[in-house]
Amino acid sequence: MLFDYRERVRGEELMDDFSITDGRLTRGLTDLRRLNRWLNGYAPVKRALVPLMKAQRQPLEILDVGCGIGDLAVEIVRWSQRQQSRVRVTATDANRATVAVAAENTSRFSQISVSTCDAFALPFADDAFDVVVASQFLHHFSPADAVRILREAARVARIKVIVGDLHRNAVARYGVGALTRVFGFGEMVQYDAPLSVRRGFVRGELAELAEDAGLEAREYWVPLFRWGLAADIN
Repeated sequence: MLFDYRERVRGEELMDDFSITDGRLTRGLTDLRRLNRWLNGYAPVKRALVPLMKAQRQPLEILDVGCGIGDLAVEIVRWSQRQQSRVRVTATDANRATVAVAAENTSRFSQISVSTCDAFALPFADDAFDVVVASQFLHHFSPADAVRILREAARVARIKVIVGDLHRNAVARYGVGALTRVFGFGEMVQYDAPLSVRRGFVRGELAELAEDAGLEAREYWVPLFRWGLAADIN
């Protein structure tokens, strides 16, 4: 066994260090966007959004928690246009430096607004959004903190909470490590990407977090090495 996939690792990623505000962060966010495009990173969220986009006549109001560079928000807007649907996305992150990069990256899209806020205490009213999404975000937190985030997401969601995250797997860990080295990714993603996989989830763990948060959720697997979770808000 290359590593014990049964246990999540607690190590801190470089992207979790808010004191890093120089070019390493910008390069890391840009590299992460490239990985998401290559490795189907948006698929878990998009899969759960499909029926909502088909059913919704008014623009779908979406909150993206832990937005990073804002690439998921951009992908949702572009994809919704191809689906002939309308969305408005509020992209949020706790890291002010990251939010500044996301604001620049999304500036061409009138459907996207970007703001700094704490996922544990979202500055929005109950039921403020139709959908709350958290993509590749929960693995950064302990189980107890992930449950707190899910509860807060459910508070501000009217219809659904959607989670996309990484499958904790030896092939994924060593594969992404090799890919980031071969294609010359920056030091942040070369370090963070394999560690992210080790902090990811195996079958049933996201569902258990959702249950602890008081949510009834459906967990599903998506290539390449991704988990999705969709919880309907009652």
